[in-house]
Amino acid sequence: MTKITTPKAPRLTKAQKLAKIELETQTIEAQIVAEKLPMPALTAESILERAEIAQHNADVDELYVPVAKPMKKVKTVKTGVGAQILQLIADGVLSNKEIVAKVLEDNPLRKTTYACVAWYKSQVAAGKIDLPEAQEEVMEE
Repeated sequence: MTKITTPKAPRLTKAQKLAKIELETQTIEAQIVAEKLPMPALTAESILERAEIAQHNADVDELYVPVAKPMKKVKTVKTGVGAQILQLIADGVLSNKEIVAKVLEDNPLRKTTYACVAWYKSQVAAGKIDLPEAQEEVMEE
């Protein structure tokens, strides 16, 4: 017997909950004010204006509250380690351990590991990354 579960409604953030409460409060206050005022005579223009306002309000998502968080500026130094690993794999002369040693020798601040080289090899084998052309002078050595 399979268990059928109903999907849960998306959880609201605190800001969204507060915005929803504020909107409901404003709606109730507007209804109270409207009940106290005498009803004006409706004209065709006022009916069209109200319809346009209602259409505009329907287009706006009342639960959407943009949250502006400052973005962190990440300083990255492009050293081309990935391209270097792919080139060394394409040359086919070095083993994975030798490729790691060569990359760390050229870029001592990088944290390249054996697993990094293995990942590149698996991506090449899966056809997700194309290898560059092999360099002849490296292959002759």
